[in-house]
Amino acid sequence: MCSSELLQQALEYLKIGVWHSTSRERFSSIKNDGIIRVEPSLAKSERWKAQDANYYPYVRKIGGVSLFVLNDFNPEVYSNACPMSSWQTFIPFRKNWGASVWIKVRPDQLGEKFIKPSALWERQDHEKAWRHTLMPRIEGALLGDIKLEQCDMALDISEDGIREISLSN
Repeated sequence: MCSSELLQQALEYLKIGVWHSTSRERFSSIKNDGIIRVEPSLAKSERWKAQDANYYPYVRKIGGVSLFVLNDFNPEVYSNACPMSSWQTFIPFRKNWGASVWIKVRPDQLGEKFIKPSALWERQDHEKAWRHTLMPRIEGALLGDIKLEQCDMALDISEDGIREISLSN
């Protein structure tokens, strides 16, 4: 399956709902714990931009779990509007992981602690926290951990295709 076909197929799923992206290994830990943690027990080398707290991703800085809302996402339009964004690094999957697991969180379970992408982008700008990375317009945050019982489904996406996987052990 070519990458553009895979991207289009993945977006058909990812455009509906609110999603958290992780590796297969981390997903195993999430399933064992039953929780997507703000601060999972991972080595710094396993985390995105974790070497210096002054440059942590913005969602981590504010104590959140990154959630992606891709319902209006168009790769070409987004790339033109946000040329510094590295969305290709993780959509449809992280190439250096070989696959990504996308966990769909039920919107009715998000509550007040969910910050929508547009509001998160505004908050970052208001705080002048520009050194902390954020995917404008597509990355939101849930302040606090997410229990797997708050999730609907999970997708494993790799060059081999897309398959639904169980949220339970």
